[in-house]
Amino acid sequence: MRIFKGVLAAVVAGVLVTTAAPAATADTAPAAVDQYVPGAVAIGLFYGAFNTGRDELMYGAVTEDWVDDPAWPGLGTGYEAARQVVRQVRTVFPDLRTDILDYHVEGDRVTLSVRHSGTHSAEFAGVPATYRYVSFGAVETHRIRDHRIAYTWHWEDIDEFLAQVRG
Repeated sequence: MRIFKGVLAAVVAGVLVTTAAPAATADTAPAAVDQYVPGAVAIGLFYGAFNTGRDELMYGAVTEDWVDDPAWPGLGTGYEAARQVVRQVRTVFPDLRTDILDYHVEGDRVTLSVRHSGTHSAEFAGVPATYRYVSFGAVETHRIRDHRIAYTWHWEDIDEFLAQVRG
C-alpha cells in the first residue's frame, strides 16, 4: 500500500513513473524513470516538486538528512533544505519545466541527463532577470537510500544559459 500511495502521489504531481526507459527529446520528455530504477517514486516526486512548485513533495522525495552538492549559499540539509531549493529555483524560473532525457543506474546511484526550461525572472548565475525563456542542460546524480534521495550532485550548463540571456 505504501508504494501505491507513492506512485499515486507522483501521478498527482504530474509526474509519470513509466515501465520503460524514456526515449525522448527536450520537447517531449516527461520527468520519468523506469519503475524498477532505485528510488523511482522519489525521483518522480523530486522533479514533480520543481515542475509544479509543490515543495511539500520533497517530504516523500528526500531523506531527512538530504544533501545538495553544490548547495545554494546558506542551505542546510534535509527536507526543509530541499523545500527551500524548490522555492528558490521557482523564484528564478516560475514556469520551470525539467525533463529527464536519459538516465543511468549504477548501484545506489541514478545519474540523469535533464533539460531545465523556463522564464528567467530573477538573478541567476550573476545575471539579473532578463524575462527571456531559456532552456539548458544539466547532469544530476542522486544517491538513493531507503527508496529516497539522500544526496544530489548536480551540474548545470551555465554557458548554455548565459548564451541565451546575453545573446
